[in-house]
Amino acid sequence: MNSSAPRNVSLFLRRMLLVPLTAAPFSFVGMSVAQQYPDKNIRLIVPYVAGGTPDFISRTIEPVLSSQLGQRVVIDNRPGAGGLIGTELAAKSTADGYTLVVGGTSNFCVTPALQRKNKRYDVMEDFLHVALLAQAQLLVVSHPSVPAKSIKELIELAKSHPGKLSYASSGNGTTPHMLGELFKHATGLKIQHIPYKGGPQAWTAVVSGEVELLVGQVQQAIPQVKAGRIKPHAVFGAKRSASLPNVPIFNEVGITGLDVTIWYSIAAPAKAPAEVVTKLNGEMAKALASADVVAKLTGGGLEILPSTPAEATKFIRAEIPRWAEAVRISGAKVD
Repeated sequence: MNSSAPRNVSLFLRRMLLVPLTAAPFSFVGMSVAQQYPDKNIRLIVPYVAGGTPDFISRTIEPVLSSQLGQRVVIDNRPGAGGLIGTELAAKSTADGYTLVVGGTSNFCVTPALQRKNKRYDVMEDFLHVALLAQAQLLVVSHPSVPAKSIKELIELAKSHPGKLSYASSGNGTTPHMLGELFKHATGLKIQHIPYKGGPQAWTAVVSGEVELLVGQVQQAIPQVKAGRIKPHAVFGAKRSASLPNVPIFNEVGITGLDVTIWYSIAAPAKAPAEVVTKLNGEMAKALASADVVAKLTGGGLEILPSTPAEATKFIRAEIPRWAEAVRISGAKVD
């Protein structure tokens, strides 16, 4: 009896030791990844030109987020094809949490709907959605030389001169392009679409008088309106913009179906470590709540949208079919 006891104790101890050894890869390894992250710079792909709203949001958050993480967040502008080029690059990047991408209505909803025959990425399959960032309203503006003081007068002018007026957008397949087509659909107007390489170029075109009209974001319109370089006519969305409270929404002038806003988010390649996504979400929430970020984003006409990864995923999943239907109704096509 005494001689067998040591062997039994030894066997018992060996069996007990097997439990933590087999469980370790699922607990301690994941915990270690989150604790060590980040130990180098993080690349944030902005799939649009510098100076646009996605770039503005990213550069507003970057210094705060870099300080919190202890590593620099490097903004990498990769514009083109309605956000397709930069977004596809992010989808194919190493899924280690060191490459992120700014998502949004345009590159996560509109572009895939326009590219349905040749999809280059799947928004729900190829990405983990870290957090929502903010939402924005768009509006229709004109050069001061256009003889219309209101949206009703603008519509009357366009109807009396079919095909003569043009509107600028930030590019084929972008949200401003699609909303411009929705505006045409809702009013029956015949207005030519002039795509530019980005929002800043489109704004330069309307301010200079190169084109008569523009569909763009409120955030970019504010300084131009204050300087008297453009005339704002109507805002897309369910409520007036706090930044331009005197500009009506389309519903107020009897034009329905244009009560939409656009949004932005942060995503990582699909196989990024879950622990890293959770950590990034927490740091992003802190950054979005910081006084400096709140002041700059809200002062720029944006509404902050804090969320968990699960909330962001649910929100984006619901937005995809909604915008696909909007694309269908508008008849918008990549020219």
